[in-house]
Amino acid sequence: MAKNGNNSGNKKAKFISYTKLSKKKRKERDGEKRSTWEGMSPVTRVAPDKKKYDRKREKRNVFDSEE
Repeated sequence: MAKNGNNSGNKKAKFISYTKLSKKKRKERDGEKRSTWEGMSPVTRVAPDKKKYDRKREKRNVFDSEE
C-alpha cells in the first residue's frame, strides 16, 4: 500500500460538475470538445432569391448563351 492511504494505482476519476471546475479545467474540457471546420467556412450561407432582380445573373446568362 502507498503512504497516507493514497492508492494511486486503483484511483477512479471523480466526477466534478462543470460549474464547480476551475477556469483552467473548464478551458481544457471545452478545448477537447471543440472541433475544427477542416477547410469548410463556418459562415452561414443563404441561397439567392431567384425571383429577385440580379444584374450579375443577367450578365452571366448573356455570356453563357453565346457559347
